[in-house]
Amino acid sequence: MAQARAGASLREAVRSLSQAPAGAREDAIDTWGLRVVTVLEDAHARAAYLGRFRAGDTNPPDEDDREFARRVIRDEDGFLARFEDDLRAGRYTNPDGTLKTDAIAARTKLYLNRVWGTANEAWALATIGPIRWEIDSTAENCEDCLRHAANSPYYWNTLPAAPRDGSTQCLTGCRCLLINSTGSTSFD
Repeated sequence: MAQARAGASLREAVRSLSQAPAGAREDAIDTWGLRVVTVLEDAHARAAYLGRFRAGDTNPPDEDDREFARRVIRDEDGFLARFEDDLRAGRYTNPDGTLKTDAIAARTKLYLNRVWGTANEAWALATIGPIRWEIDSTAENCEDCLRHAANSPYYWNTLPAAPRDGSTQCLTGCRCLLINSTGSTSFD
């Protein structure tokens, strides 16, 4: 899916950032930030297309998918800016001046997990008829997800959230599914 290609690009961005000399780190962080936004926007656009395609909208990728992605990135902008601020402030710098690449990669992956939420949102928007929120019986479900499941069914315009969209207590780690009246499911 869109996430795999984006994951490889984001790992490369972290690697490039970690190889920048300490004296060039400010510019490297700027370059890294722009690259992360570009990769994530592209991944969200692909996820929007895949979500609506899975729900039955077989039109090719279009500007609406890009606009959906831009909206998600605007919503994430404050979080990404704080991440850059943390990089500049040395939160991800070891005492020897090298970067904590594993910690940077782990935080970056949280933004990538949000791509699943975009696919699920687009799936719901393209679904006609009732949508049931299903919890994962093998997972530890948050209060929000339990409430969403108990209050099912929804329609696209009454759905309070989408799994992995970051708006539930389990954030982008949500393991729930949306199921429509034909049995089609969102992404897990």
